[in-house]
Amino acid sequence: MAVIALVLSVVAVAVAVLAFARSSDGSPVVAQPAPATAPTTASLPRSQEPPPPGASAEAPAEDPGATGTIDPQGAFTRAYQDERLRAESPGCADNGNYQVAIDLDLPQVAGGGVDVRYSGCNPGTIQSELQQAEVSGPDATPEECLDKIRTQPASRPIPAAKDLTLCFRTDKNRALEEATTQKIVFMTITGVTSANDRGILNITLNAWNVP
Repeated sequence: MAVIALVLSVVAVAVAVLAFARSSDGSPVVAQPAPATAPTTASLPRSQEPPPPGASAEAPAEDPGATGTIDPQGAFTRAYQDERLRAESPGCADNGNYQVAIDLDLPQVAGGGVDVRYSGCNPGTIQSELQQAEVSGPDATPEECLDKIRTQPASRPIPAAKDLTLCFRTDKNRALEEATTQKIVFMTITGVTSANDRGILNITLNAWNVP
């Protein structure tokens, strides 16, 4: 009887252990994926890094009308040659109220564009906001003009004098607006006289297209 009681007690313990094991979650543990995290700036390729605060994601477009630089060795082509103009100032007072305008793009006197102004008389003065310089003569080259503008730009205003040759670099922005080309223009004064209290300026213009 003692042996039977011992066997029954062992069986009872085994059944209890088995029952406890079944009451617990005996299913295999499945590994759960780690929560996704946003990549940091340091882990992104440089091409995908976000712009700094306040900065535009795209680089600003360049100004198409920017003047830029002119290559002195570029292939300049003739725009016009030996254009002769006669400009008369409205009076001998050399001030802003007595000026006549000269357009270098077409060229013409008192045109829509104002590149050069002549005012006063005996001899009067030439004024321009363009880059300008005095050169050797009407046969000067665009290369000489650009070099003189760089090294010896002319002071303003310039007294008008017979046989004086000035060169001008026209404005690229306005050339784009007027659907024309930027130019290097040579102005040679062929005569300076006066009549009826007016200054009379005779000039010859030669121009080259900037490449």
